[in-house]
Amino acid sequence: MDDKYPSMMERRLALVQLLTDRDTLTIPEIEVGLGTHRFAVIAALSHGWFERRSVGRNARYGLSERGREKAAQLNLDKDVADRSLE
Repeated sequence: MDDKYPSMMERRLALVQLLTDRDTLTIPEIEVGLGTHRFAVIAALSHGWFERRSVGRNARYGLSERGREKAAQLNLDKDVADRSLE
């Protein structure tokens, strides 16, 4: 599977959006949701915006406190951009 994200930052931002919409996901669910490969998902999850919510083979991942702050910041930026188009 080809990776459609040209940079790690774009992949992380897409992952923030995905986890904002879906709360917690396993690595295979994230792979499908982002349309990328396992190693790219694992690399993205190593950032401080994400945290492991459960243990075991099918561990679930979600946003950390920093990740929720980033999601709020991204939503605020989107709201500002939407208002400027009106």
